[in-house]
Amino acid sequence: MNESWGVLAFFIISLGFPIVWDRLERKQPNTTDALYPFDGLVEFFYFVGIPYITLLLGLLTWEHLGLTGLSSFNLIDWNSNIILELQQATTLLLLSWLFDSGIALLAGGTALLLLVAVRWGLARQAVRLTPLNSSWINVIYDACHWAFYRAIFWGITGDLYLGTVLGITAVLSEWIVVAKLRNQALFPSHLLINAIILVLTATTFFYSPNLWLLLPFHGAMVSMMSRRRASEAQHVVLS
Repeated sequence: MNESWGVLAFFIISLGFPIVWDRLERKQPNTTDALYPFDGLVEFFYFVGIPYITLLLGLLTWEHLGLTGLSSFNLIDWNSNIILELQQATTLLLLSWLFDSGIALLAGGTALLLLVAVRWGLARQAVRLTPLNSSWINVIYDACHWAFYRAIFWGITGDLYLGTVLGITAVLSEWIVVAKLRNQALFPSHLLINAIILVLTATTFFYSPNLWLLLPFHGAMVSMMSRRRASEAQHVVLS
C-alpha cells in the first residue's frame, strides 16, 4: 500500500511538472504548441529522471517499464570476473529480447498496418493531418513517458491490461488538462496523431511488454506520420 501511494505521488509530480514549469517561465496562453515547455537537462530529468527515481526507490521494476532483461545486471558479482559477469548478463538480456521478438514483430507489424490504413482513410476523406516534427530523442522521451504512466498503473493494479488502459487514459488526461489551462485547442493536429500512436504502441506493449522491441515500431510510426504526400497539398488541414 505504501508503494502504491509513493508511485501515485510521483504520478502527481509528473502531471504537475509541465504546468508549474510553464508558469515559472511565464509563458502566455497560445504562445507555443509545445506540450512540454522545457528542454535540455530539465527535459531529461522529466522524461528519464523521474521514472529512474521510482526505480531507485523500489516503487517500480524494470519489467513494469518494459525494460526487460536489465534486472539480470543486478545479479552481477562485482568481486568476480567483471568481463565474464557482464557477458553473462548481456546474454540473458539478449535472450529475453529473443523470446519476446516473435510476438513483438506480429503485434508491432499489425499496428503499423493499422496506422497505414488510418492514414490512407484520412487521405481518402480529404483530411490532411499536419505532419509531425519529431526527432529520435523526442520519440525516446515520449516512449519513456508513456511507459512510465503504464508502469504506474500496472504496478498498482498488478494487471497489465488495466495498466495499459489506465496509462493511455493518464497521458490523454495530461494533454487535456494542460491544453485547458493554456486555453488551447484540446487536440490540435499533432496531438491527434500522437494520440493514435499512443494507442497503437500501448496495444503493442500489451501483447509484448518489451520497450526495447517497441521503440523501433514507435519510431517507424512517427516517421510515417512525419512525411507529407504531395497529393495531400490541396486537402483541408484538420486543426
